[in-house]
Amino acid sequence: MTYYELIQFIEDKITMYYPTGVTFQYTEGDINQVNFNTNSYPAFHIYLNNMVQTSNSITYNLTLFYIDILLQDRSNKITIQSDGLEILKSIIASIDTELDLTKLSTLVSPFTYETFSEWFTDECAGAYVQFALMYKYDTQCE
Repeated sequence: MTYYELIQFIEDKITMYYPTGVTFQYTEGDINQVNFNTNSYPAFHIYLNNMVQTSNSITYNLTLFYIDILLQDRSNKITIQSDGLEILKSIIASIDTELDLTKLSTLVSPFTYETFSEWFTDECAGAYVQFALMYKYDTQCE
C-alpha cells in the first residue's frame, strides 16, 4: 500500500461514515497552519507523523483530526469533542474491520485519543486520534 493509497483509503472510510457536508483536508506540517473555510465544518485533517520501514513491512504513524467550529459562547465545546471522539472511534473501527479482511495490513494498537480547542481560521474544538497502520510485503522473488 503506497502512501497515496493509504490516504485515499482513509478518505473513503471517512466519506462512508460521514457522507454529507464534510471537508476532508490533507495537509502536511503544523495543523495550526491549516486555513479552513468557515463554511467547511466539520472537517477532517490527516497528518503523517512518520513512516518506518523494516525488511518486510512499512508502518505509517498518523494523526487524524476531527474539527468543528465553536459557537461564540463556546457552549458547544464538549458536544463537539464528544462527537469527535465517537466519530473517530467509528472510523478507526471501520478501518480495522476492512484491513482485517485483507490480512496484508493491520492497525497497530493502542490508539491514543485526545480532545482540543484551538484557533485556526475560526475558534474550533474537536478530537484527534494517533494510530499506526502496518503494511506487510513479501521481499522474496518468485
